[in-house]
Amino acid sequence: MNSENMSRKNKYLSMEQYLIFVPSCLKTKLTIVNPTYGVTKVVRGWNGLQNLNSCKMVKVKNLHSTSDRKPKNYSSWKEFWKAKKGYWPNECSAGDCSGSADVGAHVKKVNSDDNKWYIVPLCSGCNNRTDEFNVPEFRLVPVNDND
Repeated sequence: MNSENMSRKNKYLSMEQYLIFVPSCLKTKLTIVNPTYGVTKVVRGWNGLQNLNSCKMVKVKNLHSTSDRKPKNYSSWKEFWKAKKGYWPNECSAGDCSGSADVGAHVKKVNSDDNKWYIVPLCSGCNNRTDEFNVPEFRLVPVNDND
């Protein structure tokens, strides 16, 4: 995308540099682009812009002993999640982890009246956690009784 197209699409652009905004909870790279010289800096988005985070984080806990439950019409819970969201993230959804998302994990919200089960992309290590941890709410895909 050239700088002219970027300036039409992003109201946060300045004359000197462009900042391509992505929610910091995605733990993706933020790229600062100078229209004259091209990319000038790449920064990790998780810690640096957490206060500008546009993602609601929710506390969850793993549901263990769920491996015998299989999704209908899908080969795995990862495939189920991908079909519902249309993509698969590279990174684990746990807010304090930088691992790669390997599995679609069963979780439940903590301190909530919501008793639903959800699938969320986690690394294998976080899938075995016994503590409570935060994930971006938009990464939760509900599991229905007929799934």
